[in-house]
Parts: sequence; C-alpha cells; structure tokens
Amino acid sequence: MHRQKIRLLRQLSGSELLSFLPGRALKLYLVMLVSAERIGREETIEVQIMRRALGCDLTRGQLLRIGTALERRGLAVLRPSSRMLKSGGRDDTLCFRLLDRGGRAIDGGRRARVPRAGRG
Repeated sequence: MHRQKIRLLRQLSGSELLSFLPGRALKLYLVMLVSAERIGREETIEVQIMRRALGCDLTRGQLLRIGTALERRGLAVLRPSSRMLKSGGRDDTLCFRLLDRGGRAIDGGRRARVPRAGRG
C-alpha cells in the first residue's frame, strides 16, 4: 500500500501536472492520498476533514468542482456518497477514488473501470 502511494507521488512530482494543478486541487489530492486505505478502492471522507485541510470553508459544490479538476487530469474521482444522497444532503461525506495517470483505478495490480463522477 505505501509503495503505491509513493509511486503516485513520484508520478505527480515527475510530471508537468503540478504547474497546471490549482493549489486547492493539489491539497485535496494529498488529503485523499493520505486518507486512502487502498489505492483504487472507493473510500469515504468527511467534508469537514477536507475543509480543515484546505484551510477554508468550502461548500460541497466547490469541493466537487475541485474534484472535477482532479478527474480531468486523471488523478482522482470525487462524488457525493450514497448516504449523502439518501439523506437529502444531511450526511456530510463524499466518496473518492484515487486513479493512476491513465485515469483507471489501481486495485492490487488489476486495473478496473471507474464510474465517472455524478453517476452512481
């Protein structure tokens, strides 16, 4: 697991993505990377954790737009959790999945399809 995280960080640091990635998107990616228990698996994270890490009071919509920037660059997918959707927005968690540079999930060496954000 730690090797996969290190590999993802090396890919990012060795690419030109850093110069084009907005600061908030980079911070959000790092928070998701630290929070991930397993690369390529869908995970949940509390909105409050993301807000605290980014140092500002962003709305869920703003966080999801930042997540869209990460998805466009093939780094991660961020979407509302099923609990949030079922609770009408009262549950304050989002789902995320870290991607390899090709835009596919890494799951123990196997590559799996990842649903696009907004589908569920």
